[in-house]
Amino acid sequence: MVKPNIAFYEQYGFDGLKALKSIIPKYQEAGIPVLMDAKRGDIGKTSAAYAKALFEFWGVDAVTVAPYMGSDSVGPFIEWCEKGKGVYILTRTSNVGAVDMQNLAVTKGSSVNGAAITTPIYMKTAEKLIEWHKPGVGSVIGATFPRELEEISGFFVSSGKEVPMLIPGVGAQGGTAQDVVAALRKTNNPLELHRINSSSGINYAYLEEKTDDYAGAAVRAIRKLNGEIGLHRLPGIA
Repeated sequence: MVKPNIAFYEQYGFDGLKALKSIIPKYQEAGIPVLMDAKRGDIGKTSAAYAKALFEFWGVDAVTVAPYMGSDSVGPFIEWCEKGKGVYILTRTSNVGAVDMQNLAVTKGSSVNGAAITTPIYMKTAEKLIEWHKPGVGSVIGATFPRELEEISGFFVSSGKEVPMLIPGVGAQGGTAQDVVAALRKTNNPLELHRINSSSGINYAYLEEKTDDYAGAAVRAIRKLNGEIGLHRLPGIA
């Protein structure tokens, strides 16, 4: 899967948007699904318009969605899952500032001795995701927080729902494919269901190699990442 971030095209105005529109079908014609990293989320009617734009005009296969505004915000995107589209809901993101909001404690009740039982917002988001779930609904969980990744992965597995995870943060942000694979295996979560994402590590591999062979450096970075994941050992992968 490829994951263009719409903002990096929007910043160049119509020229950038035309470039984005031109590359999406090229990947799809090659059999590669396109996930638009747009992180949309607004009131219901606005979300419905965002969803229509992303899935009809842009024609992508999946999108990232921000759940902060709740069920009527993510609902218009999830409806598209019935048409074969995918929706990845931000759950525990890979950025440093994620702790500002996503780690805040929410009271769930009281223990027998009266002490408050709390859970972090990222786990409440995971619980809501299961509540909203239908086939095609997935979760964004950063590789930069392997403990939280393991916690959420275990919760999804125990729910009995199949929740594909988009796992960014490998490479430039400091996460490692080895930690991701270890967390998935520890929770008996099938590796082939998920997308382990490296963006800058592939896009800018030529800088690391100090070469102007942009494509070659990217391919070598992909092969290295696949080796770290153990992709060659997955069913159906040569």
